[in-house]
Amino acid sequence: MLDASDVTVTVLGVEGREKLLERALASVAAQVGCDVPELIVDVAAPTWDRKEVARRRNALLSRVETPWCATLDDDDEWLPWHLQMVMRRAGAIDFLGAVQPRGTCVGRREGDAFYSLGCSLIHVERLAEIGGWIWAPGCHVDYATAYVLSERWPIHNLTDRATWIHHIGPHRQMVGAVRGQELRL
Repeated sequence: MLDASDVTVTVLGVEGREKLLERALASVAAQVGCDVPELIVDVAAPTWDRKEVARRRNALLSRVETPWCATLDDDDEWLPWHLQMVMRRAGAIDFLGAVQPRGTCVGRREGDAFYSLGCSLIHVERLAEIGGWIWAPGCHVDYATAYVLSERWPIHNLTDRATWIHHIGPHRQMVGAVRGQELRL
């Protein structure tokens, strides 16, 4: 398994979404089985420009000095076992580009798997080899980057159980099944 000192957590936030950012950061602090030694947060004006999102993620990436980077957006929330599970998997597989854990998404059917490089553990040097986060017209930055990264390095989908939730608004609740137990956030 990787050591927590091998990982930097980067969080991309948006101005005006302080409650979401607080929830995302609290989910990082609540990780069990590992302490996060390095945390880098970027908060900027809202944008739908995917090129700007890629630029901001690359600016965060340029500040990472560890071999691995765990990514999180302010509208995502890690479940307490997220970081431990992705680190364990990354440490067990050689020549890996990233570990994409299974998530759930508000608005999708319960039980539907959701994967995104935006909530993954990524090998920093291998991401840099492809030029960092990639912008492509008509394509989400996470998916464009995952496509190019996977052409050189394996991306392992961690399917054991959900480890993160996407798009949790400050006053929303989501009820879902995680390993047979009800989860209410």
